[in-house]
Amino acid sequence: MRRLVLAGLLLLLPTFAAARSVYVCQQPSGDVSVTHILVPDREAEKRRLERLGQLPAPAQCREMDVATLPDRTRPDPRDPGERLTQRHRWRLVGQRVVVDPTVQRPHVTEIRRQVERLFSPARRAALLATPLGSNLFQAVREGDLVTAKALLDVAAGRVGGPTEVLTAQELAAIRAVGRDYEGDLGN
Repeated sequence: MRRLVLAGLLLLLPTFAAARSVYVCQQPSGDVSVTHILVPDREAEKRRLERLGQLPAPAQCREMDVATLPDRTRPDPRDPGERLTQRHRWRLVGQRVVVDPTVQRPHVTEIRRQVERLFSPARRAALLATPLGSNLFQAVREGDLVTAKALLDVAAGRVGGPTEVLTAQELAAIRAVGRDYEGDLGN
């Protein structure tokens, strides 16, 4: 019985080793993709994925151990219980993947989620009833962060006036979301 268990483990060892190895590629957009290839013929699968356009040329790819990749997330400075994605900031540098803090392309899905989280449903409805609030939420939802920043600048001029749309605290909170994600929203 002991030999049978040992033989079974030896047969599974290559599968576990393959699961630790990932295929990391720098996409033409600059993003880094991580592909887990668990089929026995890894080279044939890589060629198939290249033909389908899902992987770039082999010159932009490296076979790496999954343990050498940076953390996918970082703590949210406003809410210690939350984690923010940073995988969109990964860069392939030589034989390593690093987090590039200079990247100014925000992760739009996370920004949208965080901005929506700032407002109660009643407050969001009140903001959506105004042209500026409606345009701001639409710009954030569509990922048009340049327009969102311009609308925040307009709102900043209105804070405290008779046509106040966003409070100073709300405005600061939305800008903080942009800074947290190294995006151009609020910078």
